[in-house]
Amino acid sequence: MKIYIYGVALLSLLISLLCGIYVYNKGVNIVISTLVFIATLIPSQTIIVQIIQYILSKTIKPKMIPKLDFKSGITKENTTMVIIPTIVKSKEKVQELFSKLEVYYIANKSENLYFTLLGDCSSGKNEKEEFDNEIIQAGIEEINRLNKKYPEDECNKFNFIYRKRTWNNGEGCYLGWERKRGYLCQFNKFLLGENQNDFRVNTIEQTKLPKIKYIITFMKEIY
Repeated sequence: MKIYIYGVALLSLLISLLCGIYVYNKGVNIVISTLVFIATLIPSQTIIVQIIQYILSKTIKPKMIPKLDFKSGITKENTTMVIIPTIVKSKEKVQELFSKLEVYYIANKSENLYFTLLGDCSSGKNEKEEFDNEIIQAGIEEINRLNKKYPEDECNKFNFIYRKRTWNNGEGCYLGWERKRGYLCQFNKFLLGENQNDFRVNTIEQTKLPKIKYIITFMKEIY
């Protein structure tokens, strides 16, 4: 990559320099010659890049890029978890997010595909806030509703997790460790069998859940 960039830059400078010298040798003053040199830098660079790309396309054969084909469904070896990691402050927010997960499920019905709401706690003066119980209750009610509506033989298709607060000296309050980036790290470690005590509520039964290979998340919900 460095050779390519340096090569394009040097060739562009050389062509522009030759244009400037040519104009100067025709009796044009140094100022105009310099302007010609500058004006031809970008056009010459564009032309060189196009020439190089054309040559490479004719001389280098394309390589097959490995891909996954799930047209027939997701195999057990590629079991995937769809998650929404976001701060929840009310039961209405929990209900709204589970409605979204239900839509995602209906649009992408497949075996070995699971859905989880990672409800992150908001910051507070206390490790446990009064509204936490309302959020937890709403999350449990929603997964019970959805898992009853879309039953699975082995394990639940939908799950709910609510994180613990920890004291943060910098913020001077209780909040989730490292916010949502930290939540994703903690969740991945949980799936790997580590950090089993980072959550106040966790409905995932690891003994029944297949090994998760991929995690799909939604960035618009994270920020």
